[in-house]
Amino acid sequence: MKDYLNQPITWKKPSVAAPLNEHIGNQDFIDLCETVRFQLNEPTTLSRPDRLETLEEMAAIRAYALGNYLRIDPRITPNIAQILATCAARLQRPVPPETFIRNGAGELDARCYIVSPHDPQFLFISGELVDLMDEAELLFVIGHEMGHMALHSCKSNPRKSENNYFTRAMEISADRVGLLACKDPMSAFKGLIKVSTSLNAKQLTIDIDALIQQGSEISRKHDGWQSDQDHPFLPFRIWALQRFSETDRFKVHVGESDGLKFDEVEQEIVDRFEMIGGGTINVHRANRLNESLIWLSTLLIAELRDVSSRSRLELEHLIGRIRAEQALDLLSKCGKEEIKVRAEIWTHEIISEATAAELTKDLDSLAAAIGIDLKTTEAWVVLAEAIAKHTTSEDGDD
Repeated sequence: MKDYLNQPITWKKPSVAAPLNEHIGNQDFIDLCETVRFQLNEPTTLSRPDRLETLEEMAAIRAYALGNYLRIDPRITPNIAQILATCAARLQRPVPPETFIRNGAGELDARCYIVSPHDPQFLFISGELVDLMDEAELLFVIGHEMGHMALHSCKSNPRKSENNYFTRAMEISADRVGLLACKDPMSAFKGLIKVSTSLNAKQLTIDIDALIQQGSEISRKHDGWQSDQDHPFLPFRIWALQRFSETDRFKVHVGESDGLKFDEVEQEIVDRFEMIGGGTINVHRANRLNESLIWLSTLLIAELRDVSSRSRLELEHLIGRIRAEQALDLLSKCGKEEIKVRAEIWTHEIISEATAAELTKDLDSLAAAIGIDLKTTEAWVVLAEAIAKHTTSEDGDD
């Protein structure tokens, strides 16, 4: 076999007609999308191993696309190429993402393949979706995918057991970017409905109140089903997008004045999302965060030569009497190393910028109460290593 056939697939810059998303000045694009990021969609970054692994996977997927799909090119698909260029311009992205059209086998599909906002990215769009949408609706769909490109990273969420909750929050952010691209709320609503139903324009009359009523008829006792879905349900998405379209932040983007205060509308959307969008998944997050705190705080107590009654009481106050007794019993039987292993496992799984702040605050309080400097302890080392693992910047990886 030829030696070159065994060489790994690498990224190569294509012709001028379809350049890749290299480091070519995408910061304005990213900054614009950040202004509409949904509050519950926490920013995350890739660890170096995940980034390198995903880059290899992306190269293989792109190679397959080059061999089996049609890349959008003004010489072949001029109308779609113009829509793509318009979308990029409206979102302040210097160069449109490389985009492929493929047979959706009857499905209306648009998806982006991303590593991070600063790495090569590309889009797949089904031909069926392109045929069904008008220009404004297609701008929304493509803009939605570009929102993911600016705000999200592949494999960026360390909370595996509750991934759907955060994925749903990501969709709210991406919907907003799609609206920035198409500028017309009604076109955005039609785009969402067409993707969900495959109905054409002749069959659609958009009545927001009717859609919201449909969503309100879901019984509260059945809201748990939402925790299994990676997208918010349709009536909620349309309602949330409509509310965003009424804010001053969106109005400024389309050259209008006034509008509702963005922060007030955001809180309204957050409250409703938590009520119907969280479901049982928030319980998993709380349990994992508590478990992490239990072992980190017990590891902190292990710094003491003798666990005094006062220190025991402080630990009980923080994590509860029963769990404190169980953790201290394990410490006495198995030693500090066993506690450290458990602290590492749970903390590295749950850690994020927000949870790190929560854990640091509680551990600082416990350390002060028992007379220890937190930053000289092994508990701090475990927490710091977990933070470093999941917040390594892209610049630091290169």
